[in-house]
Amino acid sequence: MSGLESFPPKIINQSIANHAYLMIYSSPSDSGTTLAGHYAIVLDIKGETTDANNPKGLMMHMVLLERGVSQIVCCEVHRYDKQQPSTFLNRVIALGRVSKQLDNQGRWRDWAIIVFINFIENHCNGIYTWGSSTNCQNFTRHLVRKLDLVWPDDIPVASDYAPMAIDLVSFYRDIEISSNTN
Repeated sequence: MSGLESFPPKIINQSIANHAYLMIYSSPSDSGTTLAGHYAIVLDIKGETTDANNPKGLMMHMVLLERGVSQIVCCEVHRYDKQQPSTFLNRVIALGRVSKQLDNQGRWRDWAIIVFINFIENHCNGIYTWGSSTNCQNFTRHLVRKLDLVWPDDIPVASDYAPMAIDLVSFYRDIEISSNTN
C-alpha cells in the first residue's frame, strides 16, 4: 500500500480543493526559532479541510531516509488526515489555491518526487545528504515555487542564514547519530 488509498473518491468542497498549506513544526532541539524546525506542504486535493489550522490532504516533504541512522534524505508523500494536529505543529499558513490540475493523489505524488529529484540535482549538486542546501526548508520553499505560489516574507529558510550555521546543526546531528550507534 502506498498510503494514498484513503482519499475520498470525489472532491468534497470545490471551493477549497487544491489549496496548499505550509506546515511549520518545531523539533525537540528547537529553542523557539524555526531554524531547526521542519517544513512541509499539505495540498488539499479533495477539498476536505474544515479547519485551516489542521488541513487535510497530501503531505509532501523532505525527510531523513533512516532517522537516527544516516543523513540521507528522500521525498515523502503521504496522506495527512490528523484528527488533532501534532503538538510539534507551530504554525499553519494558507498559501492559496494551486492552479496545476492533476487527476489524483498518485499523480501528485509522482510530480512531487520528480520535483524532489530535480531539486537535488539542480540546487544541491546531486547531494542527497542533509546539509545547508539539502534540507526540508529549502525543499519546501522550492515546492511552493513549483506550485506557482508565493513564499511568505516572514518565514525564514535555513539557506537564508550562513551555511556554517546550518552545517553545525548537521554536525551535531551526526554526533548524535554516532553516539546512538556505539
